[in-house]
Amino acid sequence: MPIAANDRPLSDDDFLVAIAAERRQDWTVARAFAEACAAGDVELMHRAVDALDSTTIDGWRFAMRAVARLPIVSDEIRAAFLPVWIEHKMLPLKVGHRPTMAAALRMLLPSNHSGGPIHIFRGTRAQERRRRLYGFSWSSRIDVARGFAEHWAELAGGAVVLEALAHSSAILLVREEEGYYDEGEIVIDPFRLGSVTVAERLPNPGSPHTGRDAPG
Repeated sequence: MPIAANDRPLSDDDFLVAIAAERRQDWTVARAFAEACAAGDVELMHRAVDALDSTTIDGWRFAMRAVARLPIVSDEIRAAFLPVWIEHKMLPLKVGHRPTMAAALRMLLPSNHSGGPIHIFRGTRAQERRRRLYGFSWSSRIDVARGFAEHWAELAGGAVVLEALAHSSAILLVREEEGYYDEGEIVIDPFRLGSVTVAERLPNPGSPHTGRDAPG
């Protein structure tokens, strides 16, 4: 429980008041972000991003919910949001609601793919495959996906390299080679992704088996 300035534990009523104040702050900053996006004000958007990071608890969740309801944002806002996405790899976890995240990314990312399907890969925990709740960040390069899978194999006790063919309706962004964080990233709307298979399994370190899986 939070401690008051005089070191006296907060009462239940004081605690509820503090939580309500935090929530109001979160909503205030989230609205500022959404209003900046709607107005095409890049500088104000960056200020709101800083405030979301430094002064809020659930601000990003509220901000993405508000942005998802906008009719449109400018190309300047989309271009400005791209480095925000690149530098906030845990953003989907902060938002905590995949449909909201997908709708917001469809609004905020600079859609730049109108061609044919792209062969994509994702290295992740084996649990993601079991739950069929796939993430947003994939790669056009299996070596990049394998590197992420190796990381998760050590931390999560087993990992997979997922494989899919993403059609244009599912592709939210194809990253260009910016010269930093170049991972061949393809941002996907997982709700529009078709069949996903397991290209490779990376079991617990020390286990010799690695193989392929049937389509799923």
